[in-house]
Amino acid sequence: MSSIKVYIRVRDDETGDVATNINNNILSVPQKQLLFDFDGIFKSQTQDDFYVSTVAPVLSEIFTGVNATILAYGATGSGKTYTMGTDSHVDAEAGLVTRLVGDIFTNLSSKRHEISLSMLEIYNEELKDLLSAKENMLFLREDAHNVSVENLSSRRVTSASDFLEFMHQGIARRIVSSTAMNLQSSRSHCILELKISIYKEDLKTTSLIRLVDLAGSERIRRTHAEGDRLREGININQGLFALGQVINKLSENQSHIPYRDSKLTRILKPSLGGNSITIMIACCSNSIDNLDETINTLRYASKARRIRNKPTKNISSTLNQDSLVIVNQLQQRIKQLECELSVAQAQSHTKHPLCESNEENQEPPAKRMAIISKKHEAEIRDEKIVSKLQAESQNQNFAESEGYPIKFSKASCESLQGQLKQDLQEDAEEVCHRSYLDYVSSSSS
Repeated sequence: MSSIKVYIRVRDDETGDVATNINNNILSVPQKQLLFDFDGIFKSQTQDDFYVSTVAPVLSEIFTGVNATILAYGATGSGKTYTMGTDSHVDAEAGLVTRLVGDIFTNLSSKRHEISLSMLEIYNEELKDLLSAKENMLFLREDAHNVSVENLSSRRVTSASDFLEFMHQGIARRIVSSTAMNLQSSRSHCILELKISIYKEDLKTTSLIRLVDLAGSERIRRTHAEGDRLREGININQGLFALGQVINKLSENQSHIPYRDSKLTRILKPSLGGNSITIMIACCSNSIDNLDETINTLRYASKARRIRNKPTKNISSTLNQDSLVIVNQLQQRIKQLECELSVAQAQSHTKHPLCESNEENQEPPAKRMAIISKKHEAEIRDEKIVSKLQAESQNQNFAESEGYPIKFSKASCESLQGQLKQDLQEDAEEVCHRSYLDYVSSSSS
């Protein structure tokens, strides 16, 4: 189990009339006598300092196949888009997204990998593909572990610069308008999905990173919105209200969670109470004029911190069906050989093949030689199989300790299969010759 990490980023007020005070990870609102405790509170830190303290630590878990979500929440004009970096900044002002992607490519430079990007907009409860010029009809699909968007396009990215180029193309298609509260107000929720696949031998480790820049909650009377802007504001608030309801229910451990009340909450289902690592960045203003919006943000963020997720690793085999059949056959063969080995070892501790009963010794010499030859051949084969099993056991123990779903690699399976065939087809005359020498030696003694 893993609690959602919640970090607060306070935007300075230019007038000097501050609404909050910060003491380590405690944020107070003196005017309302409120105290809030979070995983971290940031005010004047640089973009890089903020990234290093909040998002960078989860990289190591992402590379093990765990999904992750970074969610920016807050009122309009509180600094969400600036913090996330879903804008044109690529320098010292670059936000979390740009820095995260740069670190991903740096860490994976020596590994075999694939990375793809999708971008989605939720505008007036409609889904829009930001990486496609076509108006594709998008649908939500759910299974037991994840929620996906049907017909959503993706772009393969091979470098951080590739990613930035595609991201800027998508951002250019995002709907932005001016309101009385914000000259560049995002009128939609924007979700970037980064799918990372890492290949090592016969295993594929997959992670899905969701980077969510929510539209800002707004009070209609303060935005002076009319017409389309008014309709946008209503839909934004409805989606955020549904998100708030999900957060409330999860924080109270209630059995029914209303994920289906909006497309936003359906998409974020794996991130809220699901199988993902989730980080919430709650952005708020320190202006006394925005006190109500700030308190509302802090309350939701405080409740989100109580939500517990169950992150799981996504590791699968790259073996095809034929290879998996071979693996199964070899595993069955190994079990059979282990049984034969146990029987052979038990027999070898009771009687020597030349010291059988008088009845057996009455068999013709040729038949006794055939029996001796067969047993000797089995002993030679068993010794080789034991060595193979010991080597495979070490590999198997390592694989199980790492949580891998298969016991043997394709290369080791093919090697073992070849060795088994070679052992079973060993030249019979050579084996008989060795057995005959043993027989003569024993008879002489």
